Amino acid sequence: MTYTLLGLYVATILLIAWWYARNNSKEDFLIAGRNRPAWQILLSKTASSIGVGFFLIYTGYGYQFGWPMSLLLVFQVMSAVVFAYWVVPKVFKFAHAKEFLTMGDFVGDQLESKKTGAFLDFVTSAVGFIWVVAGFIGGIKVVASLLSINYEQALILTVLMIGSYILISGYRVVLATDVVQMFVIVGLLVVVFGTLYTSVDVAAVSSTTVESLPIALLVGIAIFGFFTIFGTADRYQLIYSAKSEQAVKTGLLWSVVPFSLAFLPLLFIGLFMRTQSADLDPDTVFLTFINTFTSSNVASFAGVMLVAGLMSTADTWVYATASHFQTARNKWKGATNVMSVDSLRYSIVACMVLMGVFSFFFRDLLEIAILSAAILVALSVPMIYVISGGKNSRRFVFTVFVSMLSVMVGSAVMGVIPETVILPIIFGSLSLLVPVKWLGSK
Repeated sequence: MTYTLLGLYVATILLIAWWYARNNSKEDFLIAGRNRPAWQILLSKTASSIGVGFFLIYTGYGYQFGWPMSLLLVFQVMSAVVFAYWVVPKVFKFAHAKEFLTMGDFVGDQLESKKTGAFLDFVTSAVGFIWVVAGFIGGIKVVASLLSINYEQALILTVLMIGSYILISGYRVVLATDVVQMFVIVGLLVVVFGTLYTSVDVAAVSSTTVESLPIALLVGIAIFGFFTIFGTADRYQLIYSAKSEQAVKTGLLWSVVPFSLAFLPLLFIGLFMRTQSADLDPDTVFLTFINTFTSSNVASFAGVMLVAGLMSTADTWVYATASHFQTARNKWKGATNVMSVDSLRYSIVACMVLMGVFSFFFRDLLEIAILSAAILVALSVPMIYVISGGKNSRRFVFTVFVSMLSVMVGSAVMGVIPETVILPIIFGSLSLLVPVKWLGSK
């Protein structure tokens, strides 16, 4: 049954990809035609956020830290409102007329420096790569568990599944399949809620006492929740792909609802599993919950839906990573044709291969997730500088460098822990106070 369900799902996604590829224009492949309505922005944003990494990571966080992790949700809701009403209008008014494709396009335009835009796209491709690897590792573990194969075999299969349909028809199919995958994810949430209702004493778990968390950790959780959206490449690409400013605002704001409905039960599951055993691997707490408290058929169905979650997140981020790298490379070389379909396909292949290699050597899901979150926060500081009207390209580059360096040094000294996200906010902000004359006029 498991192989049949997975085969049918993958075949459906490939069929959708082929259907859209039949009459794809270059604009469709690169940025989905710039005419996406609010409902598709909503479903794409939700599907790209609620992937397999979401289920595994936040259940693992609930298992490790308990209810205080709900602070993350509070600040993510706040950041969605700020992003929709502050960032979207500033970015969208230039996006269509100047045909932006990447974060670097916006930054290069605002700072009047194509080299700075290319620099940011290189950085963003690296950041996106690390972020997608976090969910990718979780997906590999799900596929291995679902099909009873080893990690290495699951890795190869996962690379082939995701890479194949992105190569067929680009960003347009990424958004189109996100709609399908969103409904599959809703099915998984129904399984989660049903299992909680029938198998768990909700009142008893809700009253469970958890250890007090250090203030630094709570601050780190709040910073992660609020700042990551400003450094997240696919949020800008959603702005570029929308047909109107209002469509982006509506889609982004309403995406908070399904995110919240999914987030809180996962924390609850993590806390519940903590009451069952204190010796579980945080990476696989969600899988253990499903396999323990559901029938084999339901567990198989849930596993296939988790694979759908993997594909919905990975395709968005693989595309964002590959497109930012290819654009940066061409800009740096001074090419007039910033990005072609063929060159983007080559970058997608390279990205998938590198993801496979990285996932082979680094398999700790929660550590990679924390590191990628810290790097996104680091990128948010210089992005807020530009959105706020900053015009000095050297200050921008310097702030990127300082913020990223603080994450690398902090992780090396303290280890990969949630408190690491505090460092780029502190040091990145301080870098903005460096006298302009030390940096140069541009």
